[in-house]
Amino acid sequence: MDLLRGAFPDNIVQATFGKHATHLENVTREDGSTYLKRTLEFKSGSMNMIGIIVFSIVCGVIMSLYPKETGPLMRVIEAINELTMKLVTLILWFSPVGIFFLIAGQFAGVENFGEMMTKLGM
Repeated sequence: MDLLRGAFPDNIVQATFGKHATHLENVTREDGSTYLKRTLEFKSGSMNMIGIIVFSIVCGVIMSLYPKETGPLMRVIEAINELTMKLVTLILWFSPVGIFFLIAGQFAGVENFGEMMTKLGM
């Protein structure tokens, strides 16, 4: 039930900051019998990914049905995509340098280099 409820969020902005989840609790009545109490809780700190994915697919389908009207928005989305790809490419090109300096910093902090190399099996 939470999966279907999460697929169609009431508020897409709220879905990016949290999700609704069913909380089940055993409650004992005065006569000694128990029943399962269900409450709907909002959990912040975790995204409603299924709701965001469904919303994105629906928006994409609708935008593809009306290309003339949604052309400017498509160009903005394509520009953001291009900028994101260039940023990721830049990070991937510089990550080996960063990793090298992280490892070099660890080597520089070693007091006995020969002992460390024997522990590494070299």
